Amino acid sequence: MKLFPPSYSYHITIYTLKIIFLENEEHNNIFMKNIMNLVLIFLIILLTSKANSYNLYEFNYTFTSSSNSEKIEYATYQGTPLLIDIFATWCEPCKTEILHLKEIHDKTSDISFLSISIDFISDTLQKLENFKEEFEVDWEFGLDHNDIFSQNFNITVIPSLLLLDPTGEILHIWRGLTSVDEISSKIQSELGISINVNENQDISILIDRLTGNIGFQITMGVIILSSVYMYVSRKFVNQI
Repeated sequence: MKLFPPSYSYHITIYTLKIIFLENEEHNNIFMKNIMNLVLIFLIILLTSKANSYNLYEFNYTFTSSSNSEKIEYATYQGTPLLIDIFATWCEPCKTEILHLKEIHDKTSDISFLSISIDFISDTLQKLENFKEEFEVDWEFGLDHNDIFSQNFNITVIPSLLLLDPTGEILHIWRGLTSVDEISSKIQSELGISINVNENQDISILIDRLTGNIGFQITMGVIILSSVYMYVSRKFVNQI
């Protein structure tokens, strides 16, 4: 079954929330309505979270390879975990990210790497090849000629990274420059692949590990939604 892309999930959630709040205009049984609405929103979050478990390979998307100018399906990477680097050749933080990826690449053969430029206007295939040679990396580079990452994944910040499992399901998306420790930590937690990097138990890694825990996510979601509904309930009561 093909799931909605992540960008659709946002609109589905907003539309449903509007319906829920409009139903509260009657102000009858406010407390019970708030409880029911809390349950509904929690279910919506779970559903849209599942929808964000998007399988890239199901839609036959392609990119233009810098090495031979051919259009290649992302599904050719099926069967092995894949780390997709979204970048542009003129982006300075992207150059730093390439060095991070190179360090990880040199320490594992269990993951495939792919760098895709989303700037299909100013970046050319030759620029990609020059960039590849400058940083001495040997994985595939290509152009996102269909603009799928900005359209379907709301990726407007570069660099960004996508971690895929062997079936093509997107396990995690990083937006912005990401450290080697943070990337390797997520690879280990999601795929069980251990990468020996310098262990820095800094706050960013601890936060990443904590927020990746489903129990923590559910607890924080309930706390935040409860706080919102307490505020909304008081507004309703004051209006009666």
